[in-house]
Amino acid sequence: MSVELHLLDLSGRLEDPVEPYLKYFTEERRAAILRYRFPSDRNRTVWTELLARWLIAQRTGLDLRDILIARDAQGKPYWAGGSGLHLSLSHSGFWAACTLGTEPNGVDVETARRIDLNIARHFFLPEEYEKLIALSSNATEEWRQAFLRYWTLKESCLKCLGTGLSGDLRKVDCAALLRGEGPVMGLSSLKGRNFDLPVGGVAGIVSTGTLPGCVKYNIVQEIIKE
Repeated sequence: MSVELHLLDLSGRLEDPVEPYLKYFTEERRAAILRYRFPSDRNRTVWTELLARWLIAQRTGLDLRDILIARDAQGKPYWAGGSGLHLSLSHSGFWAACTLGTEPNGVDVETARRIDLNIARHFFLPEEYEKLIALSSNATEEWRQAFLRYWTLKESCLKCLGTGLSGDLRKVDCAALLRGEGPVMGLSSLKGRNFDLPVGGVAGIVSTGTLPGCVKYNIVQEIIKE
């Protein structure tokens, strides 16, 4: 099975109270969610995890309450008590993202934001940084989109490897990932792809398995019948 990339549209939902949905979470997880100061952060956290549970439920017939998403020592999410499925989670702006497949995978989604080229100078490969500099001199916004494509691939790669941001972004070669030619950080089978999203967002996905050819868009009403 190829890795699937699902995005959940949270527009109009980010300021809603999350309390009606906390019944799906353990007491410990509820406390962690409520520690977020802003409703938008609570909603992104809640709905990203519910998206993952819903996708697993679609494949297993289990109830949302019976699916627990846990995290390992590096913060990588996994289905506790399940086997055979690998998942990754991300959220930004009004997008929640989840990848699911039988092979290791990682996803990152980013939306338009203030971008500093100094970040690229410190964390990107020299050729990646030079390309951004060349694009930024053309008086267009293309360099910002290119930055997000690089960044999402790099984060997705570290998530796929299970290192999180404790890994080294500078060792992730985006061109090699896009060609499906690793090696990247010791693995030769990693492949990556970007998807441009509405309103300037970008998703990146990396996996050892077959990458998706498209994004599957979902709405909240599919997950929780309201």
